[in-house]
Amino acid sequence: MFAPRYSFSSRWELSHPAFDAYDALYRVREYPAWWAEFREVLRVGDGVWRIVVRSFLPYRITYMLRRTIADRATGCLESTVDGDIVGRIGWKIDATPTGSVVYFREEVRTNIDELNLLAPVARWAFEANHRVMMHNGQIGLRGLLAGRSARPLRPPIRRPGEGFR
Repeated sequence: MFAPRYSFSSRWELSHPAFDAYDALYRVREYPAWWAEFREVLRVGDGVWRIVVRSFLPYRITYMLRRTIADRATGCLESTVDGDIVGRIGWKIDATPTGSVVYFREEVRTNIDELNLLAPVARWAFEANHRVMMHNGQIGLRGLLAGRSARPLRPPIRRPGEGFR
């Protein structure tokens, strides 16, 4: 089956020190507390997490994240992912005179047959879904580093066959 490849990048400017941003991004288990699209994070081993994410489109992405590089001195966090997406994800955090800048990059292919079939006509929607997720991550991280609750409110997820409660 055709498995499209995706390449994403983001740049976040923060008014907080680089080490603070690094420490927050290092603590993967805590992402759901400040990043709404991270629905579940379960530590399954040393440097390994099972993660479920969902943005505004009605599908979830589940994958295992395995940390390969964690270097606070250089601000590098690198991981491989395997599951509904397969590839690499990385963060690079640099100090600036006014705080820090966070660079994100992701190189993955998808393993969900339904999404792969839709990719030729819906790729733009998948990419927009990712942009929204990253935008909300930036807002959440800024709030976390500022010491306030930053988790945006989101409507409950309705699964097929579930009525409104």
